[in-house]
Amino acid sequence: MNTQQKNPPMYSFRWLLPLLLGTVLTLGSCAEWNDNPGNTVRVSLYDIRNQMGFENTLSTLLNGPEDSAATTGVQALVIGAMKTDVAYTENDTITVALVDEIKAKAEASAQYFTIVHLAGSPDFVEFEVPPATAGTWQMVAIGTKSAITSLNQLTGGDEAVYVGMEFGTLRTSDNTANVDLTLQRACLLNSPPLGCAQITATAVPGFSANVTTGVEILSVDVWDSTGAGWLPLGSTSALDGQLSFLYPLKVRAGAAVSTSCGGATECEQSTIAGQLALSLATYFNGYNGATADVRVRTTHQLNPAATAACANQSTVGLLEVECSIETYYTTIVF
Repeated sequence: MNTQQKNPPMYSFRWLLPLLLGTVLTLGSCAEWNDNPGNTVRVSLYDIRNQMGFENTLSTLLNGPEDSAATTGVQALVIGAMKTDVAYTENDTITVALVDEIKAKAEASAQYFTIVHLAGSPDFVEFEVPPATAGTWQMVAIGTKSAITSLNQLTGGDEAVYVGMEFGTLRTSDNTANVDLTLQRACLLNSPPLGCAQITATAVPGFSANVTTGVEILSVDVWDSTGAGWLPLGSTSALDGQLSFLYPLKVRAGAAVSTSCGGATECEQSTIAGQLALSLATYFNGYNGATADVRVRTTHQLNPAATAACANQSTVGLLEVECSIETYYTTIVF
């Protein structure tokens, strides 16, 4: 997964920090772990802010990002060390159930979590991580729509915009170096942010695609277990009988309703969502397996943090080169 934003360097505003009103909230103690002090980890907010669409402007750093026709602004960041025996990976689909599960684990380890209000936030955030006696844990961060002040406000279906983790990495208190968080848009929640495209995880009662404006869909791929690998849905290399798609599918507010969108022609949200669902239903008609894997690859050209080179591209190949790619995996259950 390519998750590195290709952005120009952010100007340093460290001289402004004494004047900023940004808030860092340290949460209450944890009942599950003891009070023995653990190590402290320091995480740079620079890359995290870039992944969440912060522009390189003084106004954005002071006031936080605003909502637009293409992006959902993030006002706060919940970040900390979550006790877990099994590491979450990029193959774990970000659903309401998953966010609620993370919320419960975070609440059980609240002394190792911090909430940062991103308007006027510092360059780094520091928080304590568990002692070696606590077992394994995973670093997690959640960007929220509003400036929440406590974990119990983190309602899974409404508040999260981004969910980030050190995918696949479990830590103990003695190996906290090189923290690298990868953030993904939370596209399968009750109120998904703009810039999303994701497939639901069940084929009953029917397929559906969660698509919001401001996204470019590079491909929707189905895994072929016979050895062909990922087959693009709706392309000439995939199975017959589907609708034909000309990737990328650029979903934009105000686009004309058309069943032939794609490439240079912008797509209207509900139309492309319906066509993706119909093509999936056609693809899996008569399918005899119990599950199937689907992959969705997207970019977000209208993200304020995207470079001009990214914003000016109209082909899949150039979008892959110039833009940050988000990849979502879903297991369809039959």
